[in-house]
Amino acid sequence: MRFSQWAKDPRHTNRWKKVRRQMLISYPRCERCGSRISTEVHHIKSAILYRDYAFDMEWLRSVCHWCHVDADKKAVTWRPRNPPPGGGPDA
Repeated sequence: MRFSQWAKDPRHTNRWKKVRRQMLISYPRCERCGSRISTEVHHIKSAILYRDYAFDMEWLRSVCHWCHVDADKKAVTWRPRNPPPGGGPDA
């Protein structure tokens, strides 16, 4: 990745760090397999190509490492999200 691309990547911002942290707190279990602890946040739409969705929690999923690797390899159909335990960030 060239520096100019890296500089434009929204995942390299403090705003992303805050959103990522909030996702992992709100959804501590993997939203794909449900059996592992979430350690990563997956963008359903590319953060670089769809910058408007990069920080929108509706377009993000908390996942374990293995489900993230698998989701990046192929198109994954995501189920509608249930509210997080405790009511989520708006509670």
